[in-house]
Amino acid sequence: MDVGQLSSPEMVHSNLGFPIDCDKLKKVSHFAGFSVREVVDKLNDLPPSADFKSAAGFDNTFWFTNEYHGGYISESATSLKDTFKEIKEFSPVSQRRISIVTGESGLLSCLPELARLSNLVILIDQNPILLFFLFSLFNKLSEIEDCRDEEYADLIKSAFLLTKDKVEGISFSEENALLLAMKYKEAFNEWHCFSSRERLEETKKALEKMHIHPLCTNYYDEESMKRLAKIISDEELDIVFFNMSNVLEYYHRFFEWKRYPCPIKGVDNTLYLNELPFTEETLCAYSTLIYCDERRAMTCTGDVFFEKAYQLHKLNIYYDVCGETLGEEKTDKDLILDACMKLAQMDPGTDTGKLVLHKLRNLLAHSSEEALSQLSENYHRIQKTLDKNKPYQSSSENEQKKYTFLSVIQLACGEAGLKINRYNPSSRGRRKKKAGEDSLAASGRK
Repeated sequence: MDVGQLSSPEMVHSNLGFPIDCDKLKKVSHFAGFSVREVVDKLNDLPPSADFKSAAGFDNTFWFTNEYHGGYISESATSLKDTFKEIKEFSPVSQRRISIVTGESGLLSCLPELARLSNLVILIDQNPILLFFLFSLFNKLSEIEDCRDEEYADLIKSAFLLTKDKVEGISFSEENALLLAMKYKEAFNEWHCFSSRERLEETKKALEKMHIHPLCTNYYDEESMKRLAKIISDEELDIVFFNMSNVLEYYHRFFEWKRYPCPIKGVDNTLYLNELPFTEETLCAYSTLIYCDERRAMTCTGDVFFEKAYQLHKLNIYYDVCGETLGEEKTDKDLILDACMKLAQMDPGTDTGKLVLHKLRNLLAHSSEEALSQLSENYHRIQKTLDKNKPYQSSSENEQKKYTFLSVIQLACGEAGLKINRYNPSSRGRRKKKAGEDSLAASGRK
């Protein structure tokens, strides 16, 4: 992909090199009440996600959202369409408004409503394949004249082929992308831009007065989130709508970016996301598609979003590691020791085993002091389990992983002011020897 092209007064490029229409940016500024061009110039200075160079390695490219009935969400649960209804009823006060969305976020089915809230939409994803596909899709959409399925199929194919020309080695087929596109259209029904000629015209008009800006970055990248937050604050912009989809469920990725050693308590996967200046009125959308029994989309306001996100993260990590959810019958005190024992028994050579430390650190970061106290008292059981786990003894590298596993527990308990009840094999031998001597002495006395 073309990266690092220089901007000129006549031409602007995204942080992945996509050419941006400057005339369009001027028109959008007329509706927005602020210089969209100035904001875009600053956004383009953000370095792209570190993963962008391995673009073709993104096997799971989510071309369209799965947050709809028939996708990942059941008929009985709330879906992204319920979020669109809230967008439609929303009445923002501020004039300097922007929206931030993750991936496709249902944009093909909500642009007329979203254009009422903000004229600059920052589209964030770490996958450059998806960003280029969506960028091509929205550029071509303005040229469509009819809402028939044939035109929709041609639009998808055109964007997909442009993407394949730009990025070599994409294994995903055009047929599969088209199949997902049709399922997506059927699911969103009257909301979809190709549901009727009237809806298509509404969508095209919305595109005329808004700018959707692709930004290749990662919510778990500290520098990018701080710089993005500074741009928004410096420009005195309000985030009126934010949809992060189910990014919170990829909790292990957080610790791939924030590596050990680091504090345990108080560190969760919203740490850098917390830099974004949400207001009390910000409409925040997120979803559960992997770990919770009920897969659904949810919304809340900006003043409670991070507390909601923390609780969701806690439920996710416990369900992932323990296979159970927290509730009245099962507290974290009941689950924490069993969960650590399960992690201690994992084979580090497997795909799941490679995430052991990520899972452990997240588990302990969300555990109560009561649960950590019980863990500290049973630390020796974890140590013995690791010693018996043969894959950890197969090489010096695995021995180091065992040491790190125990260090994470020590750090978490230490941060909670708890003393570890360590297991010492030599002292156990001394106790056995002393017990034997006492037994012989007792026999002699008889």
